[in-house]
Amino acid sequence: MDQRGVLSTDFLLATLILLIIISGIIGFVSTGIDSAKSTEFAKAKMVGENVARSINMVYAQGSGDELNITLPGDLNYEIKIINLNGKVAVVVKYNNKESISYLIPKADNIDTITMKPNETYNICNEDGIIKIRKVAP
Repeated sequence: MDQRGVLSTDFLLATLILLIIISGIIGFVSTGIDSAKSTEFAKAKMVGENVARSINMVYAQGSGDELNITLPGDLNYEIKIINLNGKVAVVVKYNNKESISYLIPKADNIDTITMKPNETYNICNEDGIIKIRKVAP
């Protein structure tokens, strides 16, 4: 029997098994990284929805109502209150992804602003106009 042929076959079989194991590990790690990024985006999206809920609540309570909101700073996101085709929206940007939550107030009844993590903002209803101001530290 040819010993060289047996060694070559064993080597090829071992290499094939090793490649299968490595590709499985890479796939598993890739899935874990994607899952972590999705979780972080979901957290940023929840912050945006909380801002939208707070603005809608202050608007619905009527003139004179106000609320302070502090944005969590564990993620690097950006929140913008903008006019989006005639509707006001809270837009959350995180890692090239966007989440949009629409608001009750009309575009001419709310200030546009960019909100950052670790900052506190005052949301107040002044005769049906929503004013959003950064609170000094």
